[in-house]
Amino acid sequence: MSAQHSVVYVYGVVKTVPDVGCVEGPIVLSGATFAPPRFLSFGHFTAVVSDLTLRHGASLSALLENRGNAESLILQHHRVLQGLSDKESVLPFRLGVMFNDDQGVLDALARNHDALREVMEQIYDAVEWGLKIYCARDRLARLLADETPEIVALKAEIDAAGEGRAFFLLRRYERLVEEAIERAIIQCLKHTGEQLESVVRSFAFGRLHRAEEHGREGQMVFNGACLVSRGRKRAFFELVEDLRGAYSECGFDHEITGPWPPYSFAEYQLGDDEHAA
Repeated sequence: MSAQHSVVYVYGVVKTVPDVGCVEGPIVLSGATFAPPRFLSFGHFTAVVSDLTLRHGASLSALLENRGNAESLILQHHRVLQGLSDKESVLPFRLGVMFNDDQGVLDALARNHDALREVMEQIYDAVEWGLKIYCARDRLARLLADETPEIVALKAEIDAAGEGRAFFLLRRYERLVEEAIERAIIQCLKHTGEQLESVVRSFAFGRLHRAEEHGREGQMVFNGACLVSRGRKRAFFELVEDLRGAYSECGFDHEITGPWPPYSFAEYQLGDDEHAA
């Protein structure tokens, strides 16, 4: 009985055979080895794959229970797709899509050819840029307290009130400030979205991270992905810079990350069928 067996791991799909060195040399996990990427073509599409050698009886899902293995695979998966995305329109697949052999991959390309064409048209010649917006609530609160007539008037009333009445007015003051902060955040997000519509092909929205996760000053109030045509990159950056300048004094900060392969816009998965390994 063989001590090891091989499967074909699929990173994603492109429209042409790329002339790019995605990753140098094999990647070794504990109990598994990835060969360098290669390409399998059918019709208009090319799958980017690696031969994955596993110990006999081992499964990738079991190996990934090891944190070091999981981190190595995530890095390998991203490096290959990032190398492709720098030059090609790439449809990235989720982590862990595998087939038993090359023919299984080619058959899947044939079965899914029309669906792949539709998805590739949506992401063609575009990359993903992350956009995160943070709000320093304390700074925004101070600004609103000085510029919102209702809050300014209430502050003056508190200063003139006796101790007992001032206590209850202060609770109202705090509520008004919080309400004003939420309105300002909504206004910022609405205006940002309206401005970006002219340069962004599509939006996707992610979860908001807590301060201990993002490590930045203030509260994350927006975490999204923007699908931007390569030719609109400059316009996208200039627009975000304009928004950053317009809102920075209010305590907001617009941050761009990327470019990334269009992970957030790749809903179709070639391995979603019974023929995958």
